[in-house]
Amino acid sequence: AEVTFIASIKFITPQFLGTVGFLFSVEFSKNSKRKYYPIYIRILHNRKKAEGKTSLSPISEYEIVNWDETAQRFKSKDKKYLSYNLFLNAIENEFHNYLRDHRTEMSTKTPHEVVDYLLSRDKPEEQMTILEAINQFYENDILPDVDKAPGTKRNYKKSVNHFSNFLKYTKLDKLI
Repeated sequence: AEVTFIASIKFITPQFLGTVGFLFSVEFSKNSKRKYYPIYIRILHNRKKAEGKTSLSPISEYEIVNWDETAQRFKSKDKKYLSYNLFLNAIENEFHNYLRDHRTEMSTKTPHEVVDYLLSRDKPEEQMTILEAINQFYENDILPDVDKAPGTKRNYKKSVNHFSNFLKYTKLDKLI
């Protein structure tokens, strides 16, 4: 017989069209040949679901006893499990922030968008090259710094120019 541990928390609020469900799950089967089991996040919204694997190290079949399916956290006070719980808390807090920030548009959001956001899988709109990052650092951090002497700022600018010329010479100026 297959045993699957899944716990869920449902958040039902009147400003959303539908129910938004959020849960962490460890799917453990006694018949499975796997020795390690990842922790998943599952979002249910508008009768659709999406699931994604968290970046936590998978837990072994012997560690599964430390998982509390009701609390969706680890029961053990071991450092490893405490750090896992902190990570899960951060994801859950981010979920609450996402709901708060997108409450007016939740009816148009898909569960996959929410999971991608929570697991930081949303694609960056624009990727910055190394050259742009260095110039931005100089303009935003070095130049306005009143504690740096004008000579120091000039030396930073020289370094940025030399590095920029090097990247262009080696044709790495488009490197992301």
